[in-house]
Amino acid sequence: LKHAGVDFQVPTLLIAEVVLAYMEYKEGNALIEWVAKSFPNCLFGVYEQIGPHDPFGRFMRRHFIQRQCPLRALLFAPDLEAQRSRFRSFDRVDAANMTSILAAAPRDELARAFQLEAFDEFEEFHLKCVHYFCLAAMSGTCTRAKRQWEDSESSHTLGKSVSISASEVGIPRFGLAASYSNG
Repeated sequence: LKHAGVDFQVPTLLIAEVVLAYMEYKEGNALIEWVAKSFPNCLFGVYEQIGPHDPFGRFMRRHFIQRQCPLRALLFAPDLEAQRSRFRSFDRVDAANMTSILAAAPRDELARAFQLEAFDEFEEFHLKCVHYFCLAAMSGTCTRAKRQWEDSESSHTLGKSVSISASEVGIPRFGLAASYSNG
């Protein structure tokens, strides 16, 4: 990188979008440590999966295994606490599941986004959101970045929902609801 002219001292944004999950856990940790030591002023943005042990998580793992791209690090860092721990060599680490991040989004932006196309799979969307997270590991001058969301306490907060309902922002609901009972 030095031969390519990279200045390791300037504030640098690095993004790993579902990269570390496919790596062997120890190799991913080595990459994280290398970034922390090599870039003293950086923001390392990560988007990955979490929550491998519940039914949705097991389905997600099988899905990637069937496609011959297993999530190698997921079982070693299954929740936000473990993910934060991987980045302990940075000065500041913010992490939240996607449900928490959506809860922090402006209501008018959520309404705009949901009006783009008819969408009725909110329960499935919520399941996906609690199984993916964003993490921002920061060092040096980048630690002054504004906090964009509240850290989630747990990756398995399935009962926690986005603090906005579809009807509040005028999102039409499509589809049917059904219930089954004995008899």
